[in-house]
Amino acid sequence: MKPITILCAILLLAAQSSHAQFFNKLKQKAQQAVSGAVSGSQSNQQTSSNNNDDSNAPSSSPTGFDASKYGKPAFALEQGERVVYGEATLSIVNNQAVVKVVTSKDRQYYLYEGGVRKGPFNTPPVDKLDSWKAGNGYYFDRDSKETDWQPYVVKGQLMVDGKSYGAMTTMTKFYHNKAKRKFYGIGMQVGMQGYNTYLVSDKGNRKLSFPTDQLIISDNDELGGVMINATQYNAKTTEDAYKIVTNDDFYVLLTNGKTLGPFAAVQADRTILDNNGNLIQVSTGRKAVFLNGKQTISFGNNMNGDGKAFVSSTGKSGAWFERGSLFFSDGTQVIDYAIQPAISTENGKEILNWLSIQNKQVYVCKKDL
Repeated sequence: MKPITILCAILLLAAQSSHAQFFNKLKQKAQQAVSGAVSGSQSNQQTSSNNNDDSNAPSSSPTGFDASKYGKPAFALEQGERVVYGEATLSIVNNQAVVKVVTSKDRQYYLYEGGVRKGPFNTPPVDKLDSWKAGNGYYFDRDSKETDWQPYVVKGQLMVDGKSYGAMTTMTKFYHNKAKRKFYGIGMQVGMQGYNTYLVSDKGNRKLSFPTDQLIISDNDELGGVMINATQYNAKTTEDAYKIVTNDDFYVLLTNGKTLGPFAAVQADRTILDNNGNLIQVSTGRKAVFLNGKQTISFGNNMNGDGKAFVSSTGKSGAWFERGSLFFSDGTQVIDYAIQPAISTENGKEILNWLSIQNKQVYVCKKDL
């Protein structure tokens, strides 16, 4: 083996070892910090919303919700008619709400579309319903965006879609959307003088001041970034870079060259970068949603954080949807009466639309986001 090859191998092992040791220390510190905390059980499984979508729904919300304050009836159910559980959709077409609902009566089924009743059908016409297109509504599943990086590092070069993106030795994280020809990753380049870490993407490579494994990617795969602790981001020396700071502030470095932050640590269970470049964090322990580091939405104590966030393009307001309930950033709550919320735009304003069933009426409701 050539001396230069041996040296590179030693540097790579040293870099990976120091990287791993650093994150192990961080994890140990985090475990110590929360060892005395008391936390409730949390389920990661998506739960069905309690939609009250049948004729037996209560005439008023336990919190005094009145659907007529937020919208108008799309249609009324007949005597003995019920909405088939879960078979109601609201979609936005040309910024207009399109409502389709499957009902049952006397063992036959009907489809309401645009307020017009069609049928009867012998089986529920669920194939005529629309898929839920929620607009800027985000679930949280960052780990699903991961691709095996090894086939992309060829002879010391990062090769994606037939193009070289520079010398690269290994990757900490990597994701490739072949259809869009978009990719994002955290790469390490080892050389004679040590190693460098990069945020890599189809837009080019951005050098990082210190290794991180916190890669975040927007829902539409058009933007990516990394989260890095403020101590490491601002470090002037190697000694500073390896300091451990509990609940440290952090920055978000994006592939478009922008830097967000510093943001305070919020002990978030879920983090996502939205399609407008806003950072959304959900803290189950604090029952809150943070937008760009600021606590913006609070949700009920009986919620476990497995919901969906609807965020304005500015990242200054929004709503949280979980188990048939909506929690708005202005404090408005719709408990147990919300079905399939979706965002539209009216006269330049972002609007959250949803269905509510109350007093045998199916309402199309809306509120400024």
